[in-house]
Amino acid sequence: MEISATLAQQIVSDMKNIINQELNFMNTKGYVIASTDPKRINTEHEAARIVCATGSEIVIESDQQYKGTKKGINIPVYFENSIIGVIGITGEKDEVSKFGQIIKKMTEILIKEAWLKDLSIQRRENNRRIIEFLLFTPESEKKQSNISHLFDFNMSFSKNVIVGKITGKKGNSSLHFIDGLNTILDKYFSYNHQQVFTIKNDEIIIVIDQMRDEDLESILQNIRKEALNKLQLALIFGVGSPTGTDVTIKTSYQQASSTVRWYKSFSEECIHYFRDMDIGLILNHVSDTDKENYLRKVLSRLSKEEIKEYTQILHIYGKYNGSINKSSENLFIHKNTLQYKLNKLGKLTGYNPRNMDDYVILKLAFLLYELG
Repeated sequence: MEISATLAQQIVSDMKNIINQELNFMNTKGYVIASTDPKRINTEHEAARIVCATGSEIVIESDQQYKGTKKGINIPVYFENSIIGVIGITGEKDEVSKFGQIIKKMTEILIKEAWLKDLSIQRRENNRRIIEFLLFTPESEKKQSNISHLFDFNMSFSKNVIVGKITGKKGNSSLHFIDGLNTILDKYFSYNHQQVFTIKNDEIIIVIDQMRDEDLESILQNIRKEALNKLQLALIFGVGSPTGTDVTIKTSYQQASSTVRWYKSFSEECIHYFRDMDIGLILNHVSDTDKENYLRKVLSRLSKEEIKEYTQILHIYGKYNGSINKSSENLFIHKNTLQYKLNKLGKLTGYNPRNMDDYVILKLAFLLYELG
């Protein structure tokens, strides 16, 4: 592993703030690539070359004892059992020796953290390329390429495609959310390179080998909890059909995206399956023009506050099959109040919610309104 000059400079600058001594970082060829003394950058450092060759630290007791050196201590820095550079602290022997091992360990920790961060970024970029290839590359181009050779991604097993959406957030920047979500997703999917994910626009897209519903739900519930606790993000997930003879990755993605789009507006549940979709299969594909015309026809005389109120009332009223007693209990209002509100809705819209045909018309209107 070769340390970049940028990382080395950051390390020596940070270390100087801790011990208030001049520091240098030399590469394995014996040249200063970073220093708190700008004049020493790109100069030769003979002692560093010896340290790299022997693996032993060198204490320099007088300036120019070795070519290009000053008094101080020079210590080998290791990464995975190999010397990758030398950290040098300038100063009197008795003064700087006490810092030697501490600075060495801290430097190695910072290098390891930077390596892990770079590895994570590389893995995320590779994941993005895999998913974009699977979902957005034309079929004609896919036939000319082999994903297993391009990305070492095995398509011989059935896959689950999951799409996640943010249903609510507060505070902090979008970049903070993306970094935080990536860190959480890494925790659950980075251990297996056959499990890939990316965050594209406002979607989390996950492609993994098919697993049991209970196992998948456990993972997604944990991700949701962490996002809520650490980032104050509320997430909802849609799961497409497992890939197979009749379902491609792209088809499963479209199913998952359609599912999460439908349930996002009104469901309190976190995980939804395409196989459970019913009326949403139709309403999801209503054109904006038709939707606007329908809403104007049915709900135009209701205010936004009334629409919000009647959305809940109609949901509960339908859930209890038109039972005034059960619906009023669940809504925490008197049954006479509920009857009054239902009658008012009928007068405002021209559709009586206590009539089955009219109820269906109203229900569709409120569902389309929530769909946005």
